[in-house]
Amino acid sequence: MRLGGLSVNDAPIIEANYFGEANDLERTVAGLRILEKLARQPSLARIIERKVLPVRMDSDDDLRAHIRETATTVFHPCGTCPMGTGRQAVVTPDLRLRGFDGLRIADASVMPSIPSTNIHAATIMIAERAAHMVQNAFPGSQAT
Repeated sequence: MRLGGLSVNDAPIIEANYFGEANDLERTVAGLRILEKLARQPSLARIIERKVLPVRMDSDDDLRAHIRETATTVFHPCGTCPMGTGRQAVVTPDLRLRGFDGLRIADASVMPSIPSTNIHAATIMIAERAAHMVQNAFPGSQAT
């Protein structure tokens, strides 16, 4: 992710880097082939009413093109700006963005690893913790 402009109103530019590694696309094609094979098994084939994949699966090239055109994030992305102390950490443990004074990040992007459940509760916890950090940075402030 990077800034989309100099104004706070400019949306960030998010580059999900789908299929950034050469093997990613091939593994996705292989996964679709496994699903296709499973769908042909008698126990599943008898309950499948119609195929929803809008492309023919005759060619891996057709599948690759379809995947490139339709791949998207369905679930809540997180971990794009991981918090920590190591070289890979973008955000410090007190939620400060490295290299920028006065800017904290308080959203799901700071999670260093993807939780095994919905990220909503963890995101709320991060925001609550950030609110306390900011409040404590200003002596004499009162919680409401």
